[in-house]
Amino acid sequence: MNGLRQRFRGRGLMLILTIAWIAGAGVADCSVPDTTYLKVNGRDGGAATNLEIGQGSEIFTVTMEAWVFPESVSPGRHPVLSSDNGGYDWSVLREGDSWHVFTGSRSEDTGFTVDQHTWQHIAAVFSDGHVVFYKNGQESASMSLAYDKSTKPLAIGRSSGRAEFFDGRITEVRIWGRALTAAEIRAGMHHRLEGQMENLIGYWRCDEGHGTVAHDLSGHEHDARLTGGAGLISDKSEPVLAGRSPATKDPVVGVQPEPQDDVARLLVALLDGDGEHAAEIFLEAQARHVPELVARAGTERPTQTFVILDGVNDLISTDLKVDQASAGSALTMEAWVYPTRTLHARSHLVTTDNGGYDWSLLQEKGRWHVYTNRRSADTGVSVDINRWQHVAVVFAGGVVTFYKDGRPSEVGAVAFDTDSAALTIGGNTTYGQYLAGRIDEVRVWNRALTASEIQANMARELTGDQQGLIGYWRCNGQHDGRVPDLSGHGHHGTLQRDARIGSE
Repeated sequence: MNGLRQRFRGRGLMLILTIAWIAGAGVADCSVPDTTYLKVNGRDGGAATNLEIGQGSEIFTVTMEAWVFPESVSPGRHPVLSSDNGGYDWSVLREGDSWHVFTGSRSEDTGFTVDQHTWQHIAAVFSDGHVVFYKNGQESASMSLAYDKSTKPLAIGRSSGRAEFFDGRITEVRIWGRALTAAEIRAGMHHRLEGQMENLIGYWRCDEGHGTVAHDLSGHEHDARLTGGAGLISDKSEPVLAGRSPATKDPVVGVQPEPQDDVARLLVALLDGDGEHAAEIFLEAQARHVPELVARAGTERPTQTFVILDGVNDLISTDLKVDQASAGSALTMEAWVYPTRTLHARSHLVTTDNGGYDWSLLQEKGRWHVYTNRRSADTGVSVDINRWQHVAVVFAGGVVTFYKDGRPSEVGAVAFDTDSAALTIGGNTTYGQYLAGRIDEVRVWNRALTASEIQANMARELTGDQQGLIGYWRCNGQHDGRVPDLSGHGHHGTLQRDARIGSE
């Protein structure tokens, strides 16, 4: 250990490169800017402005955005940006561990989870009868918009008209008098603005570091005045990283994995010349993240062909019926999927549902859900749009466990019935709920796979003769509209409507 400390004192750059590899991030992706923000305590603090947002008719469009660091996921409503006067007026807020939007008529769940003790960028675009929410540049399903004439000006960190307060840190707050595109939000979220820009009607960097006023740099003089226990903080000792940090003067790279926190700690130790502390961070990080990287190794999708579904009425039908009638039943469903959009409604990936929440894997409101034969259970795991991801669900021993890219999440209890519906891929015909995107390597097992089995096999093709494999569709070809079942059980799939095989 002493030798390690000495080597770290003289080889800081090599250590940065080593930990950056462990964290899955390059040195060029790192940034340690001064951290300045508005701090609100969740009880009585916030910042009041004189900016009134037009939301009285369809001619009004607004974009709200900010970087936030929630310090709690406690129950109740906790607004980040609010024009609410008591009637669900346009606002962005936290409700428990979910991001919500007030749409003018109700509080709408965006389907995105609140990341506690983590910097994240959030935005909401109110335009053309719809609301779209963004977290770290990822887009939610569209939600319906309503209009009224709120009399309350914008508040930051609290409700305009209710005793509801955010608990955490807020910075880089921007209000635009137009609808930003997804590309504009992603391009601008990591940059500080010059201030006076077309359609920018409010801009608070919250970088004063002291005092009771956060100045509006948009040129419209909507300064935010602090109330209650709110404060303007400058914390230069707190490192933050590219993709997980508020905007900086220089462009930084996009969202990176959680292990970057160790890179930040390492950088501070090196800059302080503390070789001993740097050595401790290195050993801790090595123990924490190397097993995770080993588990991630080879998680590329095993084939380059897939089924393409339009989300309207496409699916693959099969004649496979699974046993879900008794506590002795066990089942595993898994597939690779590339969703091209999320809907507020449900869209099924693999399902046996005939109308009674029968065992299914689906997406709903931007999250993965599981039908347990009792209800639609929210896994708490987000659907990644326009990205391949491996998902699996295991029904066994009275418990449902969901996996995304090999990482397990316990969902809840299993229920049983005598469902007679055959398994379908990409849609539920009973309710007309169809998935839009691409699907590959669909597998169904009549036993409960372990976490290690799922992780070991998700990135490789199977031979088809594995124990308990009762349905296996590689989706790498078809003949007369038939997708072969390679499990040997003859449950060949049939492409319905406009479903087709594609490749990349």
